[in-house]
Amino acid sequence: MKSRLAEAAVSGWLLLPLAAGALESDRQQPVSIEADRAELDQSSGVGVYTGGVVVVQGSMRLEADRLEIKSPGGGIESAVATGRPARFKQRPEGHQEDVVGGGQQIDYLATEARVILTGEAWVTQAEDTVRGARIEYDLESDQIQALRGPGDQDRVQIILQPRPSTDN
Repeated sequence: MKSRLAEAAVSGWLLLPLAAGALESDRQQPVSIEADRAELDQSSGVGVYTGGVVVVQGSMRLEADRLEIKSPGGGIESAVATGRPARFKQRPEGHQEDVVGGGQQIDYLATEARVILTGEAWVTQAEDTVRGARIEYDLESDQIQALRGPGDQDRVQIILQPRPSTDN
């Protein structure tokens, strides 16, 4: 499951260099951010983008209503994308299918090496899907955890399609 679903969760951060599953060529591409409004505070290292936010870097794309990036001292400390839903798409290295996913909020916590999708969160690659109220991905341990919401209808759902046999 790590090879597909763990990469899927980390792929949500299109503009971040820690997205280990990204195509190598993506990291070499410029980052383009479009929004209706941008507020950048260089003294605090906070950038807030609102209104139809679109971030593109190579094969990676993030769409959100609002994106806040905290980068005191130049390195990204954290980033929060919110939307109805916030969505991402990326082509991981060595895969033929894009990873897509989203949620009401996508948090990247660089200091904790974690990505958290919340609010009707989902991650899909090909026909494999993880859904839950909250999906957490630990970048260091390559572990993914999907959590249910408060109601019975909010249970975690994982769908993995059968793979062709490699036996001869």
